[in-house]
Amino acid sequence: MILIALLVLLAWLYLAFAHGRFWEATIPEPAPEPSKWPSVVAVVPARNEAETIQETVRGILGQDYPGTLSLVVVDDHSEDNTGHLAFLASQQISKADRITILKGQPLADGWVGKVWAMHQGWEEASKVAPDFIWFTDADIAHEPHALRGLVARAVDEDRGLTSTMVELRCEDFWEKALVPAFVYFFKLLYPFRWVNDPHKKTAGAAGGSMLARQSVLEKIKGPAAIKGALIDDCAFAKAIQNTGGTLSLNLTCDSYSLRGYPRASDAWNTIARTAYTQLGYNPWALAGSVVGLALLFIFPSLLIGCYLAAFVIIADAHWALGINVELPTFGKLLWFSLPLVISVITNCIIALSFRPVVRFYGLRLRWAFILPIITIFYLGATLDSARRYHRGSGGRWKGRTVERSIP
Repeated sequence: MILIALLVLLAWLYLAFAHGRFWEATIPEPAPEPSKWPSVVAVVPARNEAETIQETVRGILGQDYPGTLSLVVVDDHSEDNTGHLAFLASQQISKADRITILKGQPLADGWVGKVWAMHQGWEEASKVAPDFIWFTDADIAHEPHALRGLVARAVDEDRGLTSTMVELRCEDFWEKALVPAFVYFFKLLYPFRWVNDPHKKTAGAAGGSMLARQSVLEKIKGPAAIKGALIDDCAFAKAIQNTGGTLSLNLTCDSYSLRGYPRASDAWNTIARTAYTQLGYNPWALAGSVVGLALLFIFPSLLIGCYLAAFVIIADAHWALGINVELPTFGKLLWFSLPLVISVITNCIIALSFRPVVRFYGLRLRWAFILPIITIFYLGATLDSARRYHRGSGGRWKGRTVERSIP
């Protein structure tokens, strides 16, 4: 028990001090603005997004961007008037001349629905030969200066792909419990410092807001390079990195999600849709992830709970039942309590590492201490993801089911 507790502590010391400072949750300083602003076309794949598409369109076309900006909305066989509402939104702000509503073609073989829509949007956008393509989702709102900051960083740092993880909604109980943990686990898998380092091989992106250089997209033939990828953003980043393009990934408050997760089932289904894909549909990777997460996040708290339960039982036996309990010597007591001390230290490191993300979302410190409980939820959803895949219902989203991701 002592050995396991010590190994878990050592693992956390590595994560805390040598894993790309993944726990940071800071927004970088704005990049200097270019002398000449490049042209940009925003591409929004949209399928049944009537509730949010208008705010998304107004946010994009209302950008305070000095360069040329236009928008292509790909209406991916929506059944709720998404395309018409998008055009109405552009008319409301007198920007109808800058929007193209593209009716999506039937899903091609071997393609994932969203990526197929992205590709059609890219082909349409390429007709005007823009310098950058801004891929963003139909449920994302953007502050007027969001694109300006993205482009400035892309030009200043000469990035092939500049991405920001948009601020997710964190208002209801389940959002407060699960959203910061999602960001935390994502950064654990893809430390932003490593993604931003051209000398590292870590490739990550956040699909809510991705600004891609057109010259790089032409090299990889646009989204066709990831046509079967269910986790399209990170696959997109890897494809661009493989061409020599560098990546930028940061947090932002300039763009935020309009989609909420007020119920536990909403978050559960979102995780279960892609978790097993992230593991490459490999049962050994699944087993390793379950054991690893359980040891890193759950074991220290479980051990502390066992000690507390033992103390309560001994105290109850002594005081309530009148049973005399022989007290151990100091040396035995120290040896017996050493795993407890180690686990308490480990839990403090876990909470401290989670605290920056908790603060980023404006939550109180106490939320940082429930990460072990949240991990159980994520493990359950991950196991369910594997179950759904083997039952042929994995990757289901907006009425479509993807059987398997194609590398």
